[in-house]
Amino acid sequence: MIPITLDLKGFLSYREAVQLDFTHFDMACITGQNGAGKSSLLDAMTWALFGKARSTDDDLIHMQESETEVCLVFDYEGQRYAVTRQKKRGESKTMRLEIWGDDNQKWVNFSEATMTATQSKLERILRMDYDTFINASFFLQGKADHFAQQRPADRKQTLAKILELEIWDEYQKRTAAFRRQLETRMNTVNTQLGLIRDELAKEKDLVERRDLLQMKLVQLEATARAQEEVVLQFRRQQEQAGRQKQQVELLRRNLENAQKRVNDLTESLQRYQAEQEDLVHLLADEERIREGYLKWQRDQAELESYDQMAGQFEQIRAEREAPYQILTGEEAKLQAQCQQLQAQAEKISEMRNNLTQLQTKLADTEEEEMAVEAECSRYVVLEEQFDDLGVSIRQVEMERSRMLRDMQTLKERIARLESVESAECPTCGQPLTKEHRADILREMKVQGQALRDQFETGSADLDARKMEYQSLDAEIKRLHRLEKDQLLKGLRPKLDSLRLTIGNLTRDIEEWEHTGQPSLVTIEQALQTGTFAMEARQVLDDIDQRLRELGYDARAHDQMRQRVRAGREIQQTWESLGKARATLETVQRMMIEQQSQLTAAGMELETAKLAYDTAQDQYEALLQGANGFTEANRQWLEMRNAVSQTSRELGGAEQQVNSLQGYRDQQTMYANEKQTLSSKIDLYRQLEDAFSKNGIQALMIEQAIPEIEEQANDLLSRLSSTGMMVQFRTQEAYKDKRRTDMRETLDIVISDNAGVRSYEMYSGGEAFRVNFAIRLALSRMLAGRSGARLQTLVIDEGFGSQDAEGVQRLVEAINAIQEDFSKILVITHMETLKESFPAQIEVVKTPSGSQFQVLV
Repeated sequence: MIPITLDLKGFLSYREAVQLDFTHFDMACITGQNGAGKSSLLDAMTWALFGKARSTDDDLIHMQESETEVCLVFDYEGQRYAVTRQKKRGESKTMRLEIWGDDNQKWVNFSEATMTATQSKLERILRMDYDTFINASFFLQGKADHFAQQRPADRKQTLAKILELEIWDEYQKRTAAFRRQLETRMNTVNTQLGLIRDELAKEKDLVERRDLLQMKLVQLEATARAQEEVVLQFRRQQEQAGRQKQQVELLRRNLENAQKRVNDLTESLQRYQAEQEDLVHLLADEERIREGYLKWQRDQAELESYDQMAGQFEQIRAEREAPYQILTGEEAKLQAQCQQLQAQAEKISEMRNNLTQLQTKLADTEEEEMAVEAECSRYVVLEEQFDDLGVSIRQVEMERSRMLRDMQTLKERIARLESVESAECPTCGQPLTKEHRADILREMKVQGQALRDQFETGSADLDARKMEYQSLDAEIKRLHRLEKDQLLKGLRPKLDSLRLTIGNLTRDIEEWEHTGQPSLVTIEQALQTGTFAMEARQVLDDIDQRLRELGYDARAHDQMRQRVRAGREIQQTWESLGKARATLETVQRMMIEQQSQLTAAGMELETAKLAYDTAQDQYEALLQGANGFTEANRQWLEMRNAVSQTSRELGGAEQQVNSLQGYRDQQTMYANEKQTLSSKIDLYRQLEDAFSKNGIQALMIEQAIPEIEEQANDLLSRLSSTGMMVQFRTQEAYKDKRRTDMRETLDIVISDNAGVRSYEMYSGGEAFRVNFAIRLALSRMLAGRSGARLQTLVIDEGFGSQDAEGVQRLVEAINAIQEDFSKILVITHMETLKESFPAQIEVVKTPSGSQFQVLV
């Protein structure tokens, strides 16, 4: 991976947008004061690639910004990529991966559907994750000893990632999955064999059951045939009863028809008798009907006169509708306008009251805004104090670390000097008397006590500074939230809303006083005096005078109409009177004829009833003889069902006996499959052991260890003049003495001219050289592995623990490996070290955020 450009904005100390162009140099150092933003450039690279940095996502956003964005463009294996990561405060981060299209000369989206999938894709392209990156080629600040300080198991895991041994874990998982599938099949085969053995054990019982069912079936079939003959005899009797029932039903219908004819003739005779009585009564009232009819004719003539007068009245009144509509329409229009203006007047009155209140509230809010702005302006000064205090805390912590190492070294020297019994100094080898030894011990203890007193004094000062640092951090964040929440979300929108509302109210009130109020006065006067639609009013007065002169009485007209309508009944009665005499003779003649037909129908009814009663008695006698059919038929059906059931059971028993041979064939097949599965399961278990971390992976690590040791010791020979060497132990004995096998581990053993010592016994400068040599050895291995060349080396470590010779040796070591990497970046604040690099990136902190310039 070769970086091309790095763009960042709103990231940590970089508030404004900046771009670092890597194409101008191959090796450079990044310099600047503590807290200027040197390490932030490297944090931006790891955050862009892996979404991880020294701080959490929200803390990466500049305190005066609401979002951050970092874009890294890099080349890898002949292809150019761009990864962009964004984060808004309080929201989830986003990621975009692009690839440069040589054909169309533009960026093409290379992202997946989700950010997680896109991150996995990027790590597959780089063939590493964040832990492998920082362990092998990205020396983050404070992480130089990250590999050495890990537990042996974690060191081995990191080395496995560098050697790409994860594929063997995948092989082991796949092998285990295949084995589990085979074991599942083996369980199924064993289950089937058990079931088959159970079925074959039932053979004797199945044969006996089949023979019993055959005998039972013969007996049931003979009994069923005898019962079937009984049922047939009952069925013949039922058929004869059925034919008699049809004859009874036919005679019943004849009886009903005869009864209906007698009823119909009786009803018809009664109707003729009632009609005869009505006609006789009508002819007796002839004189009264004639007088009523003549009176109705006179009322009819008078009604026609009223109808003519009503026509004239309606014609004149129709002329009145048009002017009346004009008058009422004008009045309704004025009433609507008046109500609308009156409602607007009430609303304007409320507006005047609200305007006074809003003006008072605006003045109060403007005072509150000025107070908040004055409070928030303090965080500019507090940020400068915060940055300076952070730098001083880091300096104190570095000094305390140095003092601890010095104290530990002094303690070890005292212990060695106290334990020595020879006459030579254990540190310098010079002759040593008892007095000289006592003086040296006294001087060392005084020096140690002075260091402890100074360390304890520094502890109190450091705690006080950290408390002040936390207090400043909390106050700055509080002021930032206050400015964001109160000014941006609260007071400023509130002020803008108040000013807008006051302007709208003032404009509406002025418009009302100019136009609305004069219009309301004019309309109210017109409605009170009635001075509108005067021409329509005059036309209505003329029409009303003509109606009064006509003298039409609508009430008298309606009363005459009702009298004529009531008299129409007498008209119908008069017309019926003329027809009554002829109708009476016809009715009397029909009555004689109906009486004769009724007598004949009665005789027919008696004959039909006698025939029906005789047939019904015969049917009941036949039905009594067939009563046993139901029980006989039920018994026969039960016997048939028993025959069918026994036949099915016999068929099933024969099938079970016949299937035993199939079970024997399956038993042989499953036995052969079981033997094959057992062999395969043993083979896959062996493969699992081979693919495990204690198998091929351990072997490959064993093969890689000599190369790492050779690379590290080659660098150590350049970094140290004391003959320091590093060795890795991959196995050690278990604490349990009963175990004879070895435990897999990855311990680091260091030796020099004084012998073998533990990692913790070396001074800060010596330990740093060891860490640096191991890390560079891992980097060179990662850079040279096939298919995943890492071509960039970044070192964010202070060289303060090194003396002048140690610094020079480190620079020489970096120059020695320059050909293995396309880009090398080193962060330092030492002026003497800057001149050792062909290019410098100077970082400074300004009021608007960190800035840098590249000097080549």
